[in-house]
Amino acid sequence: MDSIYGGLDEAKAEIEKLKADLKCKSLEQMHRNCSINLKAKEAEWSSQLEKLTGELDNYGSALENKETAIKELGMELKNCHSMILQLKLQNEEASSMILVLKSGITEA
Repeated sequence: MDSIYGGLDEAKAEIEKLKADLKCKSLEQMHRNCSINLKAKEAEWSSQLEKLTGELDNYGSALENKETAIKELGMELKNCHSMILQLKLQNEEASSMILVLKSGITEA
C-alpha cells in the first residue's frame, strides 16, 4: 500500500514540477516579450526625442530671428519718433517765421 501512495506522491510531485517548469517557461517568454517591447518603445522614444529636439532647435532659431526683427522694428520706430519730433520742431519754426513775416508785412 505504501508503494501505491509513494508512487502517487511521486506522480503528484512530477506533475507539480511540470507545472512549475511550464509556468517558468511561460514567465521567461513573457520576459522576452517585455524586453522586445521595451526595446521597441525605447527606439520609438529615442526617435521622437530626436524629432522634438530638432523641432525645438528650429523654434529656437525662429524665435531668435523674430527677436532680431523686433529689435530692428523697435529701432525703426525710434527713428520714426525722432523724425516726427524733428518735423514738429521744423513746423513750429516755420510757423514762427510765418508769424514774423506776417507781422512784418502788416507793419509795412
